[in-house]
Amino acid sequence: MRVLVSGFKGDTNSAKLLLDRIESKCIVEKLYLVNSSNTSKNQLENRLKSQEYDLIVAFGQKPNTKSIYLEEKARFNENKIKNDFYTYSKH
Repeated sequence: MRVLVSGFKGDTNSAKLLLDRIESKCIVEKLYLVNSSNTSKNQLENRLKSQEYDLIVAFGQKPNTKSIYLEEKARFNENKIKNDFYTYSKH
């Protein structure tokens, strides 16, 4: 199984801190994204063109929250992706 894990760069960015703590094994690849919508989009597109993955995990940071969220849906250009994770957030 090939896994891609991504997160945004930055000294105090929680996504980067999580990514730094993941031990990179032969099946796990890390991708540090530039904190720019267009640049990070291009980084991800280029990686997905050159490699095929069984699982992609993208860490981010939702502003103004102290909870952890799993997003159920994502959109990439015209493609919509829905995962089957059960999501729960405490408000």
